[in-house]
Amino acid sequence: MPLTSRQLKQLQTAWRDVNGNLPKKQAAELWTKFRAANNHFFERLKHHIESQRVAAATEGRSSVPSSADESLVRKRELANRAEALLSVPSNQAVNQAKALQAEWKQSGAVRGPESDRLWQRFMLACDKVFEMSALDYYLRKRQAEGTTSTPNERALAATTALRKFIENDRQELDLLRDNLDKLSSASANDQFRQLLQGKIRTFERKIQTKTELIAIFSATTSAASH
Repeated sequence: MPLTSRQLKQLQTAWRDVNGNLPKKQAAELWTKFRAANNHFFERLKHHIESQRVAAATEGRSSVPSSADESLVRKRELANRAEALLSVPSNQAVNQAKALQAEWKQSGAVRGPESDRLWQRFMLACDKVFEMSALDYYLRKRQAEGTTSTPNERALAATTALRKFIENDRQELDLLRDNLDKLSSASANDQFRQLLQGKIRTFERKIQTKTELIAIFSATTSAASH
């Protein structure tokens, strides 16, 4: 299963690279087939996980992973599934990302560097889904009614918007860091300090997410220009 997950991820990356160069009708037809293949894979994965849960229940074991290795396997699959959501329309991807977040909470607690890396991958993938949903809404609101845009035009508009959003995020981040620097080290400020540190991490992640989305859209425009 891990090998299949890696292969699927490679195919999803390849799809993003070629999708922007296809005529709209052909892209829609191919997307329907590609999405069906994605859904088939994850349906098989769902049945595989469910069969493990049933077997665990039959043997009187908890459905929560009983070993660190089993938890890591589930977390790898959840990270792969979250990353695959960028190939899914944003209105569907958001609900699926929320469902995956709920599954993650049930995947068992694991400590160690790989677990930390998987968590970062998973959260970044979910963040991208939510950012893409917000970006799609922003672009739709600003597109003249009755007009259409090519994939390349949409990618350029998305890149411009994301850079604007990053600029706003950086201003907020600078303000938060400035407030943290000015905060005295008195223990009475510990709770507020933790609040500021949490907000700083949130904006750092927002900037990272948008930066990686820009790279994806830039690859689309670069491919279209060749």
